Amino acid sequence: MTNRIENLKKEIQILENKNQTLQAGIIQTESEDFQKGKLYEQGYIEKGATQVVVLQEQEEVKVKQRKNLWQKFLESFGLIN
Repeated sequence: MTNRIENLKKEIQILENKNQTLQAGIIQTESEDFQKGKLYEQGYIEKGATQVVVLQEQEEVKVKQRKNLWQKFLESFGLIN
């Protein structure tokens, strides 16, 4: 019986160590550097490339939405394709 308990304690220790290793891996994959590295490896970003984010002004977006609604209205009556 004590032999079984000792084996289970060893197994618990092994599983706790594996859990700590996995937790460290999760923390690493959440880092921005790791994610950028993966993007480079998979060819989504070239080395030295700069990411640029372009934001539209709110007014432009509203105008486009109105046009789309108007176009849908005209299409529903068959006035435009």
